[in-house]
Amino acid sequence: MSRVNHRTIHWNPDRNDIIIGHSTNQQLNLYDSASTTTMEHWIYFHPNQIASPNTSRRLTPYIIPCPGCNLHTNEAIDKRPLCSIIYPTHLLHKIHLHPKSYTPLT
Repeated sequence: MSRVNHRTIHWNPDRNDIIIGHSTNQQLNLYDSASTTTMEHWIYFHPNQIASPNTSRRLTPYIIPCPGCNLHTNEAIDKRPLCSIIYPTHLLHKIHLHPKSYTPLT
């Protein structure tokens, strides 16, 4: 088992939605050479979901740790995240997140 620290994303057809994760462990099954990744589940959050009518509509959406959902597996090694998912590594796509102050070079 190896420790990893990546943000990943993949499509979940059962939920018809993307799953965002913070990968924490990666394990190789020596029997069939399949790799699985344990990740902390994060969810997309838009401030307008809790905004009052007086709040600006130009708020930046962000991701937050999932407070717990039906995707959580009790088989995860790390028990600290409220929602951990184990998923085949080959289905995950690595993404890069930037701070709010990030300005891309043009």
